[in-house]
Amino acid sequence: DRSYAMADSAWDVLLLAWSPCVGWGSSLLITIAAVVNVCMQLLCSIVAFETLATSGNFVDEAMVHDAKMWRVSAGHSPELMDKSNWVSLASRVCHLDGTLVFGNMQASRLKEIVAYTGNLRFMESLSVG
Repeated sequence: DRSYAMADSAWDVLLLAWSPCVGWGSSLLITIAAVVNVCMQLLCSIVAFETLATSGNFVDEAMVHDAKMWRVSAGHSPELMDKSNWVSLASRVCHLDGTLVFGNMQASRLKEIVAYTGNLRFMESLSVG
């Protein structure tokens, strides 16, 4: 006895569309539902991309350049390092040290990056420090 439990999804029912056990009217409705589903998912993806990718501090290439220059100059400057622990300012910012006196703007930008990429699994392996 072969049986298959259908989920409440346009994708599962699409397996039966245009098969002999389903009439042409039902198959047409199933196909239309699948096409509408694809269109809605594309629309949601476009809206999410346009909203999220064009907001925040890092949409301007100059901001990325400024962040790189800060890391090279002030971030690793011996004058701004924590001399009691021999830790650079860049390392303290990357570890979101709560005792920062300098580099608070960079720490807030890093928090924004972490908040934006926090749920992306592949980003866990990338080091920001």
